[in-house]
Amino acid sequence: MTNKYLLWVVSFVLVLLSNEAMASVSKQTKEQFHTGVFGIITINHEGKEKFEITNTVPFVKGQSFGWIITLIPGFTKVKWKEVLELPARPETWGPGEASGEHDISENRKTSITAKEVVVEGGNIQNFWSVTEGDPLGDYVIRVYVNDLLLDTFHFKVMRR
Repeated sequence: MTNKYLLWVVSFVLVLLSNEAMASVSKQTKEQFHTGVFGIITINHEGKEKFEITNTVPFVKGQSFGWIITLIPGFTKVKWKEVLELPARPETWGPGEASGEHDISENRKTSITAKEVVVEGGNIQNFWSVTEGDPLGDYVIRVYVNDLLLDTFHFKVMRR
C-alpha cells in the first residue's frame, strides 16, 4: 500500500510541475511575441508626422489614431484581425464598409477588419481617422495575429 501511495504522490507532483512549466512557457511566448502601442499622429515643430503614444484621441476631424505592433523576428507574412468597438453607432463607417474592407456588426457599433500582410521592418499597423458623426467616449480595439489575441487597446475619443 505504501508503494502505491508514493507512486501516486510522485505522479501528482510531476503533473503539477509539468502544468506549471507549460503555463510558464505559454506566458513567456505570448509576452515575447510582440510589443504593441496605441496612439495618434501629430505634427512636430518641423511639420513632420510623429506617432505619439496616448490613450486619448482628440475629437478633431481628420485626427489619425491607431496601433503599431512589433513582432519578434522571423515573421514575414501574417494574418491580422482588428475588432474596433465604439460606444455608440457612428453616422458612417466610410468607404471601407461599401468596399467590403470592414465587416460591420448588426448594431453598427463594431467593425471587423482582417488582412494578410507582409511584415515590413517587423511591424504591422492600422490607423483610422476621426470624422464628424463619430461618437465621443470609450473605444476598444482588439488585435489578433494568426488567430491569437495579441493586444487590447482601450482609449477615449473626447473634445479638447
